[in-house]
Amino acid sequence: MFNVKTFLRQAVLALALAGSSLAAMAGPMGFHVNVDTRGRSGTGWLDVMFNGSSVAPITATLRNFSSPVGAVTDEFQVTFNPDGSIGLVNMPDIGSYLTFDLILGGSFGFDVLFSDDQSSDMTEGGSLLSIALGQGDEVLGDPFGIVQFELRPGQGIALPDPDRAFATVDRIAADLPEPADWLLVATGLALLGASLRRRMPR
Repeated sequence: MFNVKTFLRQAVLALALAGSSLAAMAGPMGFHVNVDTRGRSGTGWLDVMFNGSSVAPITATLRNFSSPVGAVTDEFQVTFNPDGSIGLVNMPDIGSYLTFDLILGGSFGFDVLFSDDQSSDMTEGGSLLSIALGQGDEVLGDPFGIVQFELRPGQGIALPDPDRAFATVDRIAADLPEPADWLLVATGLALLGASLRRRMPR
């Protein structure tokens, strides 16, 4: 005989398991930045700064450079990882920053991966990662940066509107889930299947 109470209880359990599985699969937020300096020549620089007033520290990782950039000429509170990626943290006030030397005249790209998009953080404050381009003492394009990523608590990260004379930005897929995340999803599906099988008439 069909029991409505049992069915509703199992449906709530299934929804909770599905929700936790989806949460486990939600990865960091990532973007691909392409910087275009065609039409310019000589040497220049690329400056990346990440700061904020968020309670929880957030890491911005730069990786997958499509062509080599020059030496890092200035940096503060930056982590250089063995895989070639570079980590910055949204420290209050000055934050963390680094500056690359560039040979102008071409285009190159890299990924920016944030450890948290702040969509579930309801505290005050926020963070800003800005990417500025320059040549000598001249800032090229938008003086506040050719790309600016705003991390707003409770709202997440919107796809930025870059200075299109020098940059484009695309959202990229999050990393593949870890094996532990797949295990959590498989466990949820197995429990859901077991509960459905149990209520089938014999």
